[in-house]
Amino acid sequence: MFDRELTLVNKNLRFLRKEYGYTQSEFAQKIGVKRPSIGAYEENRACLLYTSPSPRDGLLSRMPSSAWK
Repeated sequence: MFDRELTLVNKNLRFLRKEYGYTQSEFAQKIGVKRPSIGAYEENRACLLYTSPSPRDGLLSRMPSSAWK
């Protein structure tokens, strides 16, 4: 993925987290990652998307719908 698109994904992650009023810790717990990962995604220091199989593939489909309520 291009840097521009990756930055957009990461910014949207931060926007959605704040829109729903979650702290990084709360959001991390809801989607099953560690809190430092959320900060790294939001600051573009880590890639949220994977190019190879990963245990986190399908993360959004496993996330409970209550995470967004």
